[in-house]
Amino acid sequence: MLVTNRFSVEALCRDVADCDAILARTCPYPAEVFQNAPKLKCIARHGSGYDNVDVKAATEAGVYVTITPTAPVNSVAEHALMLLLACARKLTTMDAQVRAGNWGIRNASKGSELRGKTLGIIGFGAIGRLTAQKAHYGFDMNILAYSRRRPAEDGWQNYASHTTDLDKVLEQADYLSVHLPSTPATRGMFCRETFGKMKRGAIFINTSRGDLVVEDDLYSALESGHLSAAGLDVFSAEPCPADHPLLSLGQVTVTPHNAALTHEAMDQMGLLAAMEIDR
Repeated sequence: MLVTNRFSVEALCRDVADCDAILARTCPYPAEVFQNAPKLKCIARHGSGYDNVDVKAATEAGVYVTITPTAPVNSVAEHALMLLLACARKLTTMDAQVRAGNWGIRNASKGSELRGKTLGIIGFGAIGRLTAQKAHYGFDMNILAYSRRRPAEDGWQNYASHTTDLDKVLEQADYLSVHLPSTPATRGMFCRETFGKMKRGAIFINTSRGDLVVEDDLYSALESGHLSAAGLDVFSAEPCPADHPLLSLGQVTVTPHNAALTHEAMDQMGLLAAMEIDR
């Protein structure tokens, strides 16, 4: 067993020369890695998505690539709701103002309840469904979910309405939570046109992938007041630079792509990735 924290492609190419399997997290695995790993049979991703693995090159090299999509579901759903609450109650602003000695902020700025509001869920897979379920049963929200195809009827009808019309969700949602993978069809999906169709004063939450969002357009929608707030766990470039324009806006709450990084989810991801190697 080799444990490495070396993240450059050159270092990985040296490290994998004798590897039969890799349990991988976030460092990239481009084609060069497979060209230097003649014994490699499997890369087990410690998380959801194949973003950092060149799956085409792996396939051509006869290497299995696996993920652990069920492990982080609950943690990410809880994180999305945390950001939702933080934005609705202006937590970032309140925290900063109280620390600065401005107790009077309590009367100068009011938050909003979630009860009775419409939460739009974009992407109705496991995380989207659990987020919807928790929001409906926990906060008494109305759920309107979007996916390109109607999902199999397995009980979601008890807590959500579904549509294949994206514009319908954009126009009706008071809060919008994104739960989509990064694909050619979804990259840049949330742009000036998309934000323009959302309700004035709506709140945007993204815990999926940063490249789904045209960040300059999100900044414009927030700076103009068309959107009232955003909660972001992901950015198009990570680590997010300290001078990123979105970080200058007080109505934006950010976290460092750690929605899935709870003790429980990490344990499950490690276990399931190891089980995939064994399988």
